[in-house]
Amino acid sequence: NSVLTNFGTLDPSVPAEQVTLANVYALNTLYFSSGGALWRMNTNWNSATNPCDAAAPWFGVTCDGTGGVSSLALPTNDAVGSIPSEIRALTALSE
Repeated sequence: NSVLTNFGTLDPSVPAEQVTLANVYALNTLYFSSGGALWRMNTNWNSATNPCDAAAPWFGVTCDGTGGVSSLALPTNDAVGSIPSEIRALTALSE
Protein backbone atom coordinates (compact mmCIF):
# COMPACT_ATOMS: atom_id res chain seq x y z
CA ASN A 1 0.00 0.00 0.00
CA SER A 2 1.50 3.33 -1.03
CA VAL A 3 -0.05 5.08 1.97
CA LEU A 4 2.23 3.32 4.44
CA THR A 5 5.19 3.50 2.06
CA ASN A 6 5.02 7.30 2.24
CA PHE A 7 5.71 7.06 5.95
CA GLY A 8 9.04 5.31 5.37
CA THR A 9 10.97 8.13 7.03
CA LEU A 10 9.31 7.55 10.39
CA ASP A 11 11.32 5.69 12.99
CA PRO A 12 9.21 3.06 14.77
CA SER A 13 11.57 3.20 17.75
CA VAL A 14 10.45 6.79 18.47
CA PRO A 15 7.25 6.72 20.59
CA ALA A 16 5.53 9.65 18.83
CA GLU A 17 6.24 8.09 15.45
CA GLN A 18 4.91 4.73 16.68
CA VAL A 19 1.63 6.48 17.43
CA THR A 20 1.51 8.03 13.94
CA LEU A 21 2.19 4.69 12.25
CA ALA A 22 -0.43 2.93 14.39
CA ASN A 23 -2.99 5.66 13.64
CA VAL A 24 -2.44 5.50 9.88
CA TYR A 25 -2.49 1.70 9.80
CA ALA A 26 -5.63 1.32 11.92
CA LEU A 27 -7.58 4.12 10.24
CA ASN A 28 -6.74 2.99 6.72
CA THR A 29 -7.72 -0.57 7.62
CA LEU A 30 -11.07 0.83 8.80
CA TYR A 31 -11.36 2.84 5.58
CA PHE A 32 -10.81 -0.17 3.34
CA SER A 33 -12.95 -2.58 5.37
CA SER A 34 -15.95 -0.25 5.46
CA GLY A 35 -16.15 1.02 1.88
CA GLY A 36 -14.35 4.30 2.55
CA ALA A 37 -14.14 5.20 -1.14
CA LEU A 38 -17.95 5.41 -1.12
CA TRP A 39 -18.36 7.37 2.11
CA ARG A 40 -20.18 10.69 1.86
CA MET A 41 -17.18 12.44 3.47
CA ASN A 42 -13.69 10.95 3.40
CA THR A 43 -11.45 14.01 3.39
CA ASN A 44 -7.80 12.99 3.80
CA TRP A 45 -8.63 9.34 4.48
CA ASN A 46 -6.44 6.98 2.45
CA SER A 47 -3.80 9.69 2.25
CA ALA A 48 -0.19 9.92 3.32
CA THR A 49 -0.93 12.61 5.89
CA ASN A 50 -0.83 12.27 9.64
CA PRO A 51 -4.47 11.96 10.80
CA CYS A 52 -3.65 14.20 13.77
CA ASP A 53 -2.04 16.97 11.72
CA ALA A 54 -4.15 20.09 12.24
CA ALA A 55 -3.14 21.36 8.79
CA ALA A 56 -4.71 18.33 7.07
CA PRO A 57 -7.27 16.78 9.43
CA TRP A 58 -9.02 13.56 8.49
CA PHE A 59 -12.81 13.87 8.41
CA GLY A 60 -14.37 12.60 11.65
CA VAL A 61 -11.07 12.05 13.48
CA THR A 62 -10.28 13.85 16.75
CA CYS A 63 -6.90 13.53 18.41
CA ASP A 64 -5.63 14.06 21.92
CA GLY A 65 -2.65 16.17 22.93
CA THR A 66 -0.19 13.32 22.45
CA GLY A 67 -1.14 12.63 18.83
CA GLY A 68 -3.36 9.65 19.56
CA VAL A 69 -6.77 9.27 17.93
CA SER A 70 -9.25 9.83 20.76
CA SER A 71 -12.54 9.70 18.87
CA LEU A 72 -14.10 8.83 15.53
CA ALA A 73 -17.35 10.42 14.37
CA LEU A 74 -18.62 9.07 11.07
CA PRO A 75 -22.41 9.23 11.48
CA THR A 76 -24.55 8.79 8.38
CA ASN A 77 -21.41 8.45 6.30
CA ASP A 78 -22.52 5.30 4.45
CA ALA A 79 -19.87 3.08 6.05
CA VAL A 80 -20.60 -0.60 5.45
CA GLY A 81 -19.02 -3.76 6.77
CA SER A 82 -17.48 -4.54 10.10
CA ILE A 83 -15.00 -2.77 12.32
CA PRO A 84 -11.60 -4.41 11.81
CA SER A 85 -9.62 -5.79 14.74
CA GLU A 86 -6.77 -3.42 13.80
CA ILE A 87 -8.81 -0.63 15.40
CA ARG A 88 -7.23 -1.83 18.67
CA ALA A 89 -4.05 -0.04 17.56
CA LEU A 90 -5.83 3.22 18.41
CA THR A 91 -4.97 2.99 22.09
CA ALA A 92 -6.22 6.53 22.87
CA LEU A 93 -9.63 5.85 21.30
CA SER A 94 -12.37 6.46 23.85
CA GLU A 95 -15.44 7.14 21.67
